[in-house]
Amino acid sequence: MFKDMLKADESLFRNEIALDYSFMPKLAPYRESQQRYIAACIKPLFQKRNGKNLFIYGKPGIGKTLICKKVLDAIEEETDEEILPIYINCWKTNTSFKIMNEICKAIDYKFTQNKRTEELFEIIKQILNKKSVVFCFDEIDKVEDLDFAYSILEDIYLPFRPKRRCGTTVMSRSSSTPPSPTSATRASRCASASAGCPSGSSWTIRLSQRDWMKHPWT
Repeated sequence: MFKDMLKADESLFRNEIALDYSFMPKLAPYRESQQRYIAACIKPLFQKRNGKNLFIYGKPGIGKTLICKKVLDAIEEETDEEILPIYINCWKTNTSFKIMNEICKAIDYKFTQNKRTEELFEIIKQILNKKSVVFCFDEIDKVEDLDFAYSILEDIYLPFRPKRRCGTTVMSRSSSTPPSPTSATRASRCASASAGCPSGSSWTIRLSQRDWMKHPWT
C-alpha cells in the first residue's frame, strides 16, 4: 500500500526551483532575436555614443523581464564596470522618491536619510554623468508619477556632451495591444524630444506568443 508513495527525498518534479516565481533559466529560448535587438540599442555606449530608448510590451509571462535581465547580466559580466546596468521594478518601487532610493542603492550611495527626491537626483546625476548607464524600468505603467523619467531623460540622457552617455530601456505594459500615447508610454516616447535626441532614437518591441513557442523551459 505504501510502496508507491514518495519518500522525503523524492519529488514529482525534476527541478522544483523552476516553479518559483523568481526563477530565471540560464537560457531564454525563442527570444534570441529580441535579446540581440536590445543589445543593439545598447551597443553605441561601447563607442562612447548614446544608446537608444526602448519600450517593450506584451502579455504577462511572455518574457519581458527575463530577456531584459539577461541583457543586463551580460553587460555586468562583459563590460568590467564600463557600463552600469540599473534594474528597477516599478510595481514595488512606484514613486519617484522610491526609485531615486533604488538607484542610490545600485550606485552604492548610502547617505540617503533625510534627503528629498530632488536632492537624491542631484547626487545621482553627478555620479552617473561621469559614466555610461543603462536603466531598465520594469512595469513602468505602475508608477504613480513620472517625474523621475523626465528628470533622467533631460538631465542624464544628454547626447553630444562628453561623459554623458545613457541607454534607457523602458519596459512594461502587460498587454497585447500597442501602447497609447499616455502615462508611461508618453514618457518613453518623449525621450527624443525631451532629451534632444536625434530622430530614430526611441524604439518599441512587442513580444508575442508566436515567437515564444510552448514549454520554453523544457
